Amino acid sequence: MYIITLYYVGYVLNIFEENGEEMTIHDRNANAVDDSDHVAKCSLSPTQSRIWLLSETGNEVIYGRQILAIAFPPIALAVARKGLAALSRQHPLITSEFEARAGGAVQQILRNSRHVDVIEVDLAADDSLDEALAAAASAERARAIDLASGNPARFVLLSRNEQAVGAVFSLHAVLADAATLDLLAKDFLRNIRGSANVLADISETALPDAASWMTGNSAPRNPAPELVDFWFERLTAQENIASLPPQASAGRDIVDEAWFEHLVEVPAPEPLAHAQSTVESSRDVLAALSIALRRHTGYGTQRIGLVTRPQTPIIAARSEDVLILTAELNGAMGLEDVRKTFIEEIETAARQCLPFEALADALLRRDEFFDTTGLVKTLLDVRPPLQFMESATDGTPIRCLVEPPARRDAELVVTVSQVSKDRLRIGIGFDPQKHDPKQIARFADDLVIALARLGSNPGEAIKHIPFVSPEELDRLSAPYPDIPEPDDGVPIHEVISAQARRRPYAFAVAQGEKSVTHGELEAAANRLAHRLISLGIGPEKRVAIALEKSIDAIIAILAVLKSGGAFTPVEPDHPEARNRHILTAPGLSLVISRTRHIANLPGDIATPYLNLDATALSSESSDAPATAIAPQQLAYVIYTSGSTGVPKGVAVEHGPLAHHCKATLRIYEMSEDSCEYPVLPFTSDGGHERWMVPLMAGGGVVLTQDKLATPEDAFAVMKRHGVNNASLPTSYVRGLAEYAGENSHIPRLRLYSFGGEALSQAVFDMITENLKAQTLINGYGPTETIMTPMIWKIPAGTRFEGTVAPIGRGVGDRRIYVLDADLAPVPVGVIGEIHIGGSGLARGYLGQPELTADRFIPDPFSQGGRLYKSGDLGRWREDGIVEFAGRVDHQIKLRGFRIEPGEIEAVLRSDQRVAEAVVLLHNEGGRSSLVAYVVPREGESLSVTELRRAAMTALPDYMVPQTIMIIDKLPMGPNSKLDRAALPAPRIERELVAPASEKEKTILDAWKAILDIGDIGVTENFFDIGGQSLAAVRIVSRLKMRHPEWPLSIADMFNHPTIRDLALAIEGSRDETGVDVVYLRRNGDRPVLYCFPGLLVSTREYMRLVDYLGPEQPATGFICYSLTETKTLSTRVEDITARYAEAVRKKAKGRPCAFLGWSWGGLLAYEAARQLGNDIDLRMIGMVDVCDMDEEFTVGIMPRFEDGIRDRTHAAVQSWLAKTPMREDWKRLFAAMDGEIYEQFLHHIVKHNVKLPTDGPDIGSEEHTFWILVDNAMIFRNYRLAPSDFRIHAFAAEDSLTRALNVIDWRRYSPNATASEIVNGTNHLTIIGKTPFHQRFARRLDHAFAPTILPAGKNN
Repeated sequence: MYIITLYYVGYVLNIFEENGEEMTIHDRNANAVDDSDHVAKCSLSPTQSRIWLLSETGNEVIYGRQILAIAFPPIALAVARKGLAALSRQHPLITSEFEARAGGAVQQILRNSRHVDVIEVDLAADDSLDEALAAAASAERARAIDLASGNPARFVLLSRNEQAVGAVFSLHAVLADAATLDLLAKDFLRNIRGSANVLADISETALPDAASWMTGNSAPRNPAPELVDFWFERLTAQENIASLPPQASAGRDIVDEAWFEHLVEVPAPEPLAHAQSTVESSRDVLAALSIALRRHTGYGTQRIGLVTRPQTPIIAARSEDVLILTAELNGAMGLEDVRKTFIEEIETAARQCLPFEALADALLRRDEFFDTTGLVKTLLDVRPPLQFMESATDGTPIRCLVEPPARRDAELVVTVSQVSKDRLRIGIGFDPQKHDPKQIARFADDLVIALARLGSNPGEAIKHIPFVSPEELDRLSAPYPDIPEPDDGVPIHEVISAQARRRPYAFAVAQGEKSVTHGELEAAANRLAHRLISLGIGPEKRVAIALEKSIDAIIAILAVLKSGGAFTPVEPDHPEARNRHILTAPGLSLVISRTRHIANLPGDIATPYLNLDATALSSESSDAPATAIAPQQLAYVIYTSGSTGVPKGVAVEHGPLAHHCKATLRIYEMSEDSCEYPVLPFTSDGGHERWMVPLMAGGGVVLTQDKLATPEDAFAVMKRHGVNNASLPTSYVRGLAEYAGENSHIPRLRLYSFGGEALSQAVFDMITENLKAQTLINGYGPTETIMTPMIWKIPAGTRFEGTVAPIGRGVGDRRIYVLDADLAPVPVGVIGEIHIGGSGLARGYLGQPELTADRFIPDPFSQGGRLYKSGDLGRWREDGIVEFAGRVDHQIKLRGFRIEPGEIEAVLRSDQRVAEAVVLLHNEGGRSSLVAYVVPREGESLSVTELRRAAMTALPDYMVPQTIMIIDKLPMGPNSKLDRAALPAPRIERELVAPASEKEKTILDAWKAILDIGDIGVTENFFDIGGQSLAAVRIVSRLKMRHPEWPLSIADMFNHPTIRDLALAIEGSRDETGVDVVYLRRNGDRPVLYCFPGLLVSTREYMRLVDYLGPEQPATGFICYSLTETKTLSTRVEDITARYAEAVRKKAKGRPCAFLGWSWGGLLAYEAARQLGNDIDLRMIGMVDVCDMDEEFTVGIMPRFEDGIRDRTHAAVQSWLAKTPMREDWKRLFAAMDGEIYEQFLHHIVKHNVKLPTDGPDIGSEEHTFWILVDNAMIFRNYRLAPSDFRIHAFAAEDSLTRALNVIDWRRYSPNATASEIVNGTNHLTIIGKTPFHQRFARRLDHAFAPTILPAGKNN
């Protein structure tokens, strides 16, 4: 496992001191002071190691300078001086020095007679003490500290007229935390009150106690396996952990501020106000925090890091640690039960505790795939009251002006401190790139509510906490603004009839060449209604309308309604099984159809038919029948697809139907001038809304034929009939918009309404731009909530935030609620299930009372009302508008992430060549992956690679589909709904083209043998079918062994990754710029980015970054030295780099460029820049997690062995050497070693319990990899870095800093280097492929390539 080995073999990098001398890392401690007087000297604690590294890489702010500023009653300056000086002897650890040893190891040194420097500030009579203390604290925060030179602590004493009045205690976080400062302040105040006995009171054990503390807290070597196992099993068993989800788009611009803190002051609940210890108050805040996390995530599984510290510290030293707490919450738990759960959890975790950083390292060593970056994403720090404030027993006023800062070492840091006995200050720190400040403010509000209820209602269940006030819920759930008219109870067919009486000759409905007026429509419907009444049709009698979408069908539907019956539309050409189910449903009284359709319907239906072709109606009255319609009377039953595949009949009553249609008429602003072009099918209730409402307004409807018209024909029909409103499926309106973009002579409509699928911003913008309508309506609604119960109505040109267009608010008196599993309203921005209330609901499912009761539930917010559980996911915006987020049963949970497929689908559909896209989770062989099915638009061709790159650019890594399948069409069910079960199983789209020459056949045989794949086409990409760097090297090696005359290099495999292209390259059809060059992207107008390889990897690892940077960013990489065939023993870094530098020199030719180096590639990039000097216009070097070598192979360190271990290890190596296949290679390597290196090699074997491999010599074998690693350690241990003025931007993986890997601080080498940007959620191996790094690097690259950034020809 060579990647993991990199961590302990490391990389040698040099340190440049300010005096300008060159020195290797093993010289770094040359200026260390004499050790003869030290009391103790030992390694840093795991926490200190992390803080040291953060500070060294420019990230001290993560823990912050530990500063406490206090004001106290005037006291003699001499007394205060004495009191401060005494602290250095009372608490000698604050005088510690630090020594960075060879290999990056750091030791803390405690000496005799050391003291903390005291700076004195004399205030004038009119100077403000508060302002002076704040200024002193600010100056201390800004003061640069070099931990390796001198003591990183300082006191500031403020006086006026020889009277001390204030003090500032300033210590680096490696020495102190808030409790340390509190202890120092408390002892200082005690010292100045009893000044005569200060020195006498200093314990003789202070130094020994401090030394004992250092020894006891230094880095533990090997944690007990049972402890590691406990935590590994405990943490890996957790899924779907409640951590606050990001509410910031992956593509959002990086903000300059790296950290925000939201502060709120609240009354302390009774238990906290009387809490006797921080432990007691911690459990209450933990309970409230976990409840808030559950509310904002929907997950009950908790993982919270609790900051711990000694309850009564005696030693002034950094003592904070993090205890990982896991708990499981559910909505039925009482608040007191939650509190008790955390009491037990704290006790359990404390019994098994390990230092947090040591645990992270141990877990990764136990399982190299363990994600330490997700160890704790939520941190709680409940700070105890400052004891020094209570130490003034004589009543003298002590004031605290500046307190230590909150930590920043998690995605969400909650810091709680007491402002007074009965008030708390809660600070919530967060990364503004991940979380919106408004989201955090809402979270803080809910945390405060939970905390208050914990004190006032401890028996209350979690699900009953009133997080949302009635007023807020009313605002969020309110329907679309409307001016409703009194509900007169008139059913929709009577409203249409009234329009016919008012304007009998007005146009009503047209289809093709046929057209009818309102009067003609009314008369025809009345005649048929009379016949139906004579056949016994009346209230609750159902009639199937087995006609195609037509004027006939509208007449038949109106006739059924007029008769008092209820209609059920049936599409004659739908599958027989579906139509049989509908036509044989109990209670169906009649089927209205025509001869041509009856022939296609099931022949054994017992229900009688009314064949319109065989029915004379001229004798029937053309007057409306006198039938009374009750609001609760059944109006229609429409069948919708069921999850079991069996259609469900949704029964809708007249009252809700009329209420909905009248509200829709007003909101859509329909009038007698309206002319609608409805495209939706009649088997959906939305298809009926769009003819009913225009006719109710006295307007007209232009029906389409059965098949969708082409855009050209559709616009022609609109123009011919004067259409001003169109209602269309989303996919169809998109097609019209694309056509309109190329054809300007189209009718301009007043309104387009659409729905049926999520709509991306890109498509929405295209609709706005090309169709040029006045108003757009995005509609949504399940059949169970009647037609289109929700709309988002906006003027054309409106933009929206988020992935897909909102679905708006309820129509009529409907209330829209977004609820969690407990039926509690979710916070704004949080995903929950959409529930629809109000009168606009269906009666239920025909003949399925249990299903009706399951989906139509009592409305907890309205006495006697009902809610429909839609099964759809959504979220409220701040303004109450609802955004659609997918289906509950389509929601995907993958590797702990909750994924809404609709967001991915919208990104894929934003490509105008894509007609449809669906994303599913595929499970096979215990592995889960995302699969996207994409349908191209007619006449368009799609590239899987391009689609994947678009997804990578716009989505977080975990949302990028692993497989993208291009298919001809999506399988649709009878109701034009996707049949997901009919989608094909995922497969790799492969074209197995046979070899056309002997050369291609020879290459093919080598590929098959190395990749162990049976069938490979000569046009398939090596890397797409599973190839990787080491396999490429083995293939080249095999081919050159059999055909030494072939001019073949490793780079050829990367630049020509198909068999056919490789064969052509061998024949000479290639670019000869350099054999080590890999072209990641050849074309683009921007300056070239040169990517330098890490150890034993190629530069293809940079491909995801190059894809993110876009098609205009050319990028060139290089083959790693260890993968080439030209390596020799004892090669120097300068020689390795010279080949890369020469390739850059030839290609750059004075043009601007940038370098990027990941891992040891950063060292190569730096050396290449040095060799090239002013020959190129180098704008920046990106350094990605570049690490120092650790002490194992550092020059000047001779390892120590326990008795007998060294000789036994040497004997084992000699025995292994006799039988290993690579014995000659090893002998050459050992011959190049001096005594020190060989001893280090033996010690490495012992330290890491290396099992000497014997599977060589093949490239990729463990033995070959081991040889390469040792060889490279020998190469880099002697390399020297020279100072430069290169512009360097450094990036560090979160895990590397957590585990204190020796990440380089490039500011030591160049005054133009930045502090390392920490990329959260990454480790050394993953950082290069993660979107957060891509975002940051792209921003830095844009800045570097800006025309004004540097004059040409400069390398800084």
